[in-house]
Amino acid sequence: MNDAQIDDLKQFVTAVITQQTSDIRSDITGIHGDINGIHGDITGIRSDITGIRSDIKRLDEKIDDVDVKLDTITDILNDKIENHETRITKLETA
Repeated sequence: MNDAQIDDLKQFVTAVITQQTSDIRSDITGIHGDINGIHGDITGIRSDITGIRSDIKRLDEKIDDVDVKLDTITDILNDKIENHETRITKLETA
């Protein structure tokens, strides 16, 4: 090989390496963009989960309130039933 052929070969190798490096950089940039998109999605999901947890907590509190009210109503109804039974028994014996 003469010097001109060697220089041509060097230029070819340099061009190929430069092109491949550029392609790799482009791929890395695309991957970086994809990762940023995924990160944004994960952040959104975390926010949604936080909201859902808050909703569940409020529902639990409302359920607890309803349970207390139901217990109170049940107690009141039981007292009224007992009172009516007592009155009915008194009327039957009279």
